[in-house]
Amino acid sequence: MEIVINAAWTSLMPGLESLRQVEQFLEKNLKQLWVQVRITVSLLLCAYGIFLGRFLRFKGWDIVT
Repeated sequence: MEIVINAAWTSLMPGLESLRQVEQFLEKNLKQLWVQVRITVSLLLCAYGIFLGRFLRFKGWDIVT
């Protein structure tokens, strides 16, 4: 169980840092409202993609074909 927790933290921290960097970049070029909208939409699309792959067993080429 400990190895799973370590792997989760090892993945979560760089992911959050990357998201913070993207948000900072967007804030230089867009208004704050649009930054929040884009971040929220991208996170929802990622969650939906994970749902499609994990539970409905779709793969990337299934969507294209």
